Amino acid sequence: MNYNINFQVAAVIITALLLYHFLTQKKLHNANVKTFTYILVLSGLYILSDLLGTLTIMNYTAEDEGIVMGILTGIYLLDILIPYILYSCIPDSHENEKKSGALSVICAGITVAMMIAVLGNLGSGGFFCFDSNDVFQKGTGYVFLYLYALVYIVLIMLRMIRSREDYTPEKMSIAGKFLVIEGVCIGVELYTGYIFLSGFGLALGLIFLYLMMNNPGDYIDSTTGAFDKRYFDNWIQEKFTKGIEFHVIAVELFMLKQINKVYGSSTGDLLLVQIARELQNITGSVQVFRTTGNCFLIITDSLTEYEKNRQEIENYFKEPFETDGEKITFPAIICGIINGEKMEKEDVLLAYIEYLISLVKRADETVVIQSDDRILEGFRYEKEVEHFLKTAVDKDLFEVYYQPVFWTKEDRYITLEALSRLKHPCMGMIPPDVFIGIAERQGLIAQIGLLQ
Repeated sequence: MNYNINFQVAAVIITALLLYHFLTQKKLHNANVKTFTYILVLSGLYILSDLLGTLTIMNYTAEDEGIVMGILTGIYLLDILIPYILYSCIPDSHENEKKSGALSVICAGITVAMMIAVLGNLGSGGFFCFDSNDVFQKGTGYVFLYLYALVYIVLIMLRMIRSREDYTPEKMSIAGKFLVIEGVCIGVELYTGYIFLSGFGLALGLIFLYLMMNNPGDYIDSTTGAFDKRYFDNWIQEKFTKGIEFHVIAVELFMLKQINKVYGSSTGDLLLVQIARELQNITGSVQVFRTTGNCFLIITDSLTEYEKNRQEIENYFKEPFETDGEKITFPAIICGIINGEKMEKEDVLLAYIEYLISLVKRADETVVIQSDDRILEGFRYEKEVEHFLKTAVDKDLFEVYYQPVFWTKEDRYITLEALSRLKHPCMGMIPPDVFIGIAERQGLIAQIGLLQ
């Protein structure tokens, strides 16, 4: 029988190109990337073994029967093992732990049974063999290889449906197309017997999965090319969840608005691009995030790297920038936080960075502020006041102190000034400049005025 291996060769080329792109381009660093890496490697092995299996069958001779049967058996064992591993790699955050464990045991049992059956084929020929004319023949059990693959496609589809809240509708659509294409390709291959499309369908599916799970373009800031806040949100949450030590360098470009006014927004954008690239060069990492229009965050795992990078970034901003032949002074506020994982939550970390920035008086030069215990205590004090302030407004816990106003010209008191004061049950009297500043940021100052 003449076999059509064109689709298998195309599948190998597509997978090789995707692997090259994946290894050489900017990559995300999260759980999805690890999952996609496993899927890409395993799928590549499957596609390559599929082609090698066909070439082995096409070049079979009776003298090499033992070697050929051994090679084909190894390839089919790999074909059985890969769908199970792929299924295990797809996370399902919504599946009941008890049911998930039972289903995993069942899937493992079916996989082991299929592998034993294929090994038994060496004696029985129930799955495949070669006849007296050296022609490859499929046994009655061969169809179970296709059914086995289709079962895992259905299981993966069900797992994706259960986890659909974790993906956007567009990504769910991509996943659905992948599974439909692979199912159709397996069906065509089963029907024709000589057009091998399963590997080709899998290669197309890898492209869809790349776009769904690992496409860094979804998380790239369009102006600077750095990762955006959406990716930072997901990435840093994994750090907090696993308790991984990390250190933060925040760069606040407080003069960006002024630069845009004086030189134009196009010049401001060019400077942002230049800064993002230099931050990546200094740190030797792509983990540079633009979390707001004015702020970049750099995360380091090593304290030594943190100290080195912070010093180099400080030196970088002390020098004027050059664009279109013109030198522009562009100072920044550089905030350093050691052991950022102790913040425990992303919103607390970002709030602390804003607090550090607020402590710096705006100047015409680069300023570095390093977090320490005293500053952290002040931040926690302010957060406690911020939380208490909402309760104080709702329950009218403010006290009014009347301060007389004395007119020295007539040597007499002429009026009284009403002053709002706030007392915390544990921290005592809260300075007015503290709670008033917080109230102004939260838009509560008018409500406090009405309580007097």
